[in-house]
Amino acid sequence: MAIVLPVLSLMIVGAFYAGWVIYTTNMLFHAVEQAARCASVNTATCGGANLAAQVANVQAYAVTQAWGVPVAAANFTVTQQPCGWQVQANYPFLFVMPFQTNFNVTIAPQACFPDM
Repeated sequence: MAIVLPVLSLMIVGAFYAGWVIYTTNMLFHAVEQAARCASVNTATCGGANLAAQVANVQAYAVTQAWGVPVAAANFTVTQQPCGWQVQANYPFLFVMPFQTNFNVTIAPQACFPDM
């Protein structure tokens, strides 16, 4: 019991964290893809009077698309590239593990959608 229980506990916690990282990555990819599409297609929701207003609207829309992930609008960068509207997220995933310091992962998905 003294040998098996710590190993089993680490495996269970590791599986939980792996699932959490995969879920967070998937939601951030979804958020940047939908925000880039919204910037190009849905000007009623993601449009603006000027470029700064449009960028702020796209960032706010990206936050609403990251379901269950505590992100802020500042985590998203919106630029207009030759490929169209590009949205990139930069989210530091913080592991909460005892005896581990500075074991964090930065998730940085990006998506580009052509202008319509």
